[in-house]
Amino acid sequence: PLVGRLLDRYDNRTLLLGSSLGQLAVCTVLAFVSPTWAILALAALLGAGQSVNGSTWQALLPAAAGVEQLPWATSRMYGATTIAGLIAMPLAGLLTGWYGARVPLLLDAATFAAVTAAALLIRTRRGKTVVTERQSGGLRIVWHDQLLRPVFMLLTIFILLASMVNVVEVFLVRETLDADRKSTRLNSSHITI
Repeated sequence: PLVGRLLDRYDNRTLLLGSSLGQLAVCTVLAFVSPTWAILALAALLGAGQSVNGSTWQALLPAAAGVEQLPWATSRMYGATTIAGLIAMPLAGLLTGWYGARVPLLLDAATFAAVTAAALLIRTRRGKTVVTERQSGGLRIVWHDQLLRPVFMLLTIFILLASMVNVVEVFLVRETLDADRKSTRLNSSHITI
């Protein structure tokens, strides 16, 4: 709800530049800090910046592509996002294994510089939306709809469970597959299916 209000009230270029530059700064600082509390706080800031940045790009897409080209543009955007995600995860793992966390984080900061440059090139503007108090409750609308409420709740549970799997995968790789920093080769006797 907070990001939606930002999108409705502020210029898209301002939001894109602010969030991209903020993410660039946070990611750069994150590469050089070591206390756990600082890492968690900076990761939360990075996520907040991504929620603004990603939502702004998505909200800008209909105005940039036009109604006729919107399905094509949406499929291209999600296709590119999926491919980038598939490439980024193993690449980040390899870079972290070879160089530690600093190099991937600095490369990530460079991608935020590229997003900032792309935001400077955008000429399309979204019109500001006048939001009344009655229209402002996105979650309220979902909660009062008999179809959306259970879908929303199930989707929330699914996202939480999928996020937990990401945490467990670290232990799978390190303990079950014996792929920690001390080990240079995979011990096949520990692999379980």
